[in-house]
Amino acid sequence: MPVPSKFPKVLILGETFRNNGGGGITLTNLFKNWDINHLAVATEKIIETNGENSCRKFYRLGHLEMQFPFPFNYINKVDESGEIELTELNTVSTQNGIVAKRSFKSKVKFELEKAYYNVLILAGICNSNYMLKTSEKLISWIKEFAPDVIYTQPFNYRDMVFALDVYKVTGIPLAVHIMDDSVSFSNKPNLLYFFWKRKIQNTFKLLIETAKIHLSISDAMSAEYLRRYNKIFIPFRNPIDLDAWLPYTKTDWSIKGEVKIIYTGRLAEPNINSLELFCKAVEYVHNSGIPVKLHIFSIDYVPGAETKMNKYRSVSFHKAVPFKEIPALLTQYDIALLPFDFNKKGRKYAKYSISTKTSEYMISGVPIFLYAPEDIAITKYASDHGCMFVNSTVNFGELVKALKLLATDETLRSRLAKKSIMIAKNDSDSSSVRKEFLDVFVTGSNYSKEEATSIRFDVRNDKIVKAE
Repeated sequence: MPVPSKFPKVLILGETFRNNGGGGITLTNLFKNWDINHLAVATEKIIETNGENSCRKFYRLGHLEMQFPFPFNYINKVDESGEIELTELNTVSTQNGIVAKRSFKSKVKFELEKAYYNVLILAGICNSNYMLKTSEKLISWIKEFAPDVIYTQPFNYRDMVFALDVYKVTGIPLAVHIMDDSVSFSNKPNLLYFFWKRKIQNTFKLLIETAKIHLSISDAMSAEYLRRYNKIFIPFRNPIDLDAWLPYTKTDWSIKGEVKIIYTGRLAEPNINSLELFCKAVEYVHNSGIPVKLHIFSIDYVPGAETKMNKYRSVSFHKAVPFKEIPALLTQYDIALLPFDFNKKGRKYAKYSISTKTSEYMISGVPIFLYAPEDIAITKYASDHGCMFVNSTVNFGELVKALKLLATDETLRSRLAKKSIMIAKNDSDSSSVRKEFLDVFVTGSNYSKEEATSIRFDVRNDKIVKAE
């Protein structure tokens, strides 16, 4: 008689296993070493393997589930719904790479799609230009797989509604994992702003009330969501495989010649302004006599952003680097940059989130320059632990001064890097994180609804404790 697997069967909605995008990376690392036959994914995203065969069972949400109202049903072409064989998948897996040059045709397409999307946003129909609904084919596929838990990372209104729809039809317990406080910023200014604000907030609250397992991306988010929703959200951010990283971890923080700074991440609203100002500071420091250069590796192609930053001779963009080569890549640099915007939109986006690359930067041993507002989760984390060089001012002169200091002070770089390595080993070791993650799915939750009122969050010591 076969021995039952210790791993519950989990159906993942929306997000998929991939090595680009914070949600996909975190998902891949948390579920790594899970029983591969006990994982399935239903997604509308581009499906690709991550080179490690994290999952073999995929369902493409297509023409049967993606419902477009008139006239969008005539404009949009979607793939056919149904299960996808592993052999059909794109096996190319990259992270933190940029296509340095795009064709004129691709640039025009990018701008047209951007304009189209902006029109939808302004008109207040972006949240409903299409919806995801369960189909008989999807439900049959789910029943055949027979999951114990449905896991979702709800990023927008569509994700929330779809997760609730699947739950309503199947009755299978939901696990929600919040990557960003999207309920606070997913509704952009539009003609129906207040309608959608109420709609999104009510739907998200219903999803939280319906879910059995509640997960967050950071301690700060868990504390805030306990206050908002009276639910215990167990924090799980991106774990790291020490065996893969430690052979490359930096041990020498002296700099001979050019000071090389690396940024591996998105070129997007939450960081683009700070990144551009940092580029300007790098150029200024370089021209003042300290040879410093910023190297940007990004999955994004943003013509406007690239044009602005390409004007600085001390800034370089690079082609894609395979994910497995990232540990070796980082250790070649002297400083790693984590930028976040200081404007209202940037603060709101990053207020309770911890960037996926944070743990990777920390274990790499590359000293981290955190350029971010003082009132967001990552800054509070860095300040409490003393593991990053923090600059929280938009004053250009202060930014230049800070960059010069970190570029020239080997003792400072060494101290920060050693602290980062130690904390990463203790907090982000994948073997212990994955065990805790599995325990949550086995037990259903670490805390009952009734316990929520007797729990307080100890932010300073990064743990949930019972109130005295």
